[in-house]
Amino acid sequence: MNNWEEKLKAIMHDNRSGSTGILEKTLQALQEHLRKSSSLQTGRLVDQLNRLFSAHSGMIVLFHFINSFFLRIEDKALMRKGDAAKEELLSFLAEYLNQWQGIEQQIAEHLLEKEDLSRKTILLHSNTAVVLKTLEVLSEKSVFPRIYQTISYPAEEGKIQAEKLAEMGFMVRVISDASVARFADEMDLALFGSDGIFTDHFVNKTGTHLYARLFHDSGKAAYVLSDSRKLINEKDLPPALFEVLKTEEEKDADELWKNAAPNVRLLNFYFEDIPNDLLNGFILESGFVCGDALANHLREFRLSELFKFEEQAGF
Repeated sequence: MNNWEEKLKAIMHDNRSGSTGILEKTLQALQEHLRKSSSLQTGRLVDQLNRLFSAHSGMIVLFHFINSFFLRIEDKALMRKGDAAKEELLSFLAEYLNQWQGIEQQIAEHLLEKEDLSRKTILLHSNTAVVLKTLEVLSEKSVFPRIYQTISYPAEEGKIQAEKLAEMGFMVRVISDASVARFADEMDLALFGSDGIFTDHFVNKTGTHLYARLFHDSGKAAYVLSDSRKLINEKDLPPALFEVLKTEEEKDADELWKNAAPNVRLLNFYFEDIPNDLLNGFILESGFVCGDALANHLREFRLSELFKFEEQAGF
């Protein structure tokens, strides 16, 4: 197994990084693979990326990239072009990175337009790259809201986010997922990430639905920080693809309870649907968007024929 295959396998089994983090690792590994490859096998690369999607099929931002990558292969007829394909795909990766780098600066600016965070206390859940990077921009502006961070069971990836935020200079209080209501009176607003945004709901780490409803019922603000790649109009998708995007494979039961009794059925899922009307709105790189206006921000969609979304093969 070569270095690219090892990294790809690790990414496929990564259960602690959010969707943007998974994409960043994929882009870095793919760039390195293309630069070092002496004989690019485009067909094999397509198969490998299809398998990666199968492992993280609920991550819309990863879906957006892989589909865009496949469209470039199709449009330039690169399936059999060796070195020419390699240079073209490296060029595409550079363009893609340039297009989406630095959007957190814009998201942070729009967040500050909506909320004065200098004296606020916010709730964060899970480990989300766009949230982390947005807060990094705030720290550079010397804006330091107080933070309550959930541990985010069962993978406990919230600890990773808490450590990074503390390194930036934020005061972070880490709490168990079930204790959010206990401390809710001290919180002013919640900031969530998302793995996909649809016309009437968004997808995020389990627990988000309860927190969003708690803040909604308490009259407190809750926003999703996201880039527009995660916006999906389900009406534009083939029904089979929409089903794949919305179907999550059960995770390892041992994360919940090792050596459970034979009659105990463990159900371990990472994601859930949250109604958009529980939010104040979405803060994208283009600005603030309320749920009712999402349709105006949906891009034209074209699905690559190389996307074998109905093949759920393992690596």
